[in-house]
Amino acid sequence: MQQYDFFTQQWAEQAKAFINQGHTAEYKATKLQTYWDWIDRVSANYSGTLALGVTHLPDGPGLETAFIHLTFANGQVTGARAVSAQEAFTAEFVLQGKYKEWHTLMNGFEIGKGIMYRKLRLEKGDVLEFFNRIFFFVEALACLPKVPTHFPETAA
Repeated sequence: MQQYDFFTQQWAEQAKAFINQGHTAEYKATKLQTYWDWIDRVSANYSGTLALGVTHLPDGPGLETAFIHLTFANGQVTGARAVSAQEAFTAEFVLQGKYKEWHTLMNGFEIGKGIMYRKLRLEKGDVLEFFNRIFFFVEALACLPKVPTHFPETAA
């Protein structure tokens, strides 16, 4: 199976596909149907932008930070691009975390807890607006570990 370098354009495109695909029935069965009904209502009414940032990349391609920019229309990702920090901060919301935190999240640590425990920090955006949609964002981001990912090597 092909793996995609973390936070590259190809990885962003795969992230878009997996977010739009959503979760399996088995995953959805772990939560109440009323939760998913709420997600459906919120997602149907959300059109906006979310940028994700990773800092402290080890042995990256000359970059210490990387960003992807996701555009949502009615809850579906319609655009996913690797972008510069400057472009990332044009997004409505920016979530950013250190590489080691992202690595932990991508390997099974629950995304919602990662946001609550500030492993990922909201660096830009209205806090109340973000948290009014928190479970929509959490479930979208919970699809990211499905992306077959090649991570940069960490320094010994």
